Amino acid sequence: MCLTCISAKTDHRPVIVVLLVLYFVEISLSEPTPEDSVSNSFNFNLGSDDSADISAYLNVTYKSDFGWKSDVADVGRYGGGFIGSAHGLLVHVTSKHQPGDHSGCVYPFESSRSDGKLPPPGTPWVALIQRGHCNFDVKVDNAFKSKASAALVYNDRTSGTLEKMKLTYDDKRNITAVFTYKWKGEQLAKLLENDSNVYIQITISERKTSKSGDINRRIRLMEEIRNDTKSAVKVSENKKNCKKLQVFYHWLNRKIKSLNANN
Repeated sequence: MCLTCISAKTDHRPVIVVLLVLYFVEISLSEPTPEDSVSNSFNFNLGSDDSADISAYLNVTYKSDFGWKSDVADVGRYGGGFIGSAHGLLVHVTSKHQPGDHSGCVYPFESSRSDGKLPPPGTPWVALIQRGHCNFDVKVDNAFKSKASAALVYNDRTSGTLEKMKLTYDDKRNITAVFTYKWKGEQLAKLLENDSNVYIQITISERKTSKSGDINRRIRLMEEIRNDTKSAVKVSENKKNCKKLQVFYHWLNRKIKSLNANN
C-alpha cells in the first residue's frame, strides 16, 4: 500500500502520534503488565473459553507436637469456571463401599475419619480428592452436591508441573476447584490421619494471560496504532516526518503479519 503525504495546515498531531506510537509499542512488546494480576479479594467466573492461568495459595493450619502450626505455599492451580477464595475443614473424601477410594467419583461422599461422617451442615469444608477413575467434572460436581466450599484435587502421578483442570462451564456451579501436586495431596492426607483436624484456606495467587492471549492483545493494539499512523501520514506537512511515519507504518504491517503467523 502506498501512502502519500498530503499538504495540510500545520499542526502537531504527527509528533504527538509518533510519541504515543513509540510509547505503546514499547508496552505491547514488554512482559505482561500489572493489569494481568488479579487481587485475591474478590471472586469471579471464567467463561468456557478463558485461557487465563491462575495459581492458588494453599494456607494449611494443623496441630503439631508443638501446638498449632500454619504453612502457606503457592502450590495450586485453578480450573475453569468459578474462581475465588475458599476455606474450611479439610476432608479426605471416600466412598461408602470402598473406604480406600479417594477419587470422588462416587456420590454421596463419606469422610476418611473413623465415623465416616462429613462436617455438619453450616460448617465450611474443603473436599480433598485424588485424581483418577473419572473426569474432573464428575469430581467437582460431587463436591458441589455435597455442599463443599471447594474441591482440592491432587495428582495421582508425580509431575513437576500443574495442569489446568478441564471443566465444563456451568454458571450455577459456584465452587472453587483447584489442582495440586501429588506430594502435596499425600502430605495433606497424612495430616488428616487419626481423625486430626486440618484447616485450609485457598486464595488467588496471581493471574497470567496465556501466550496466545498476550499475542492477540498485542496484535489488536498494533492494528490501532497502524491506523493512527496512516491518518498521521495523510495530514503531515513535514516531508521528513512523513517519510518516517511511512516507514513505521510498513514496519507495523510486517510485525502484525508475523504475530498472526505465530499465533
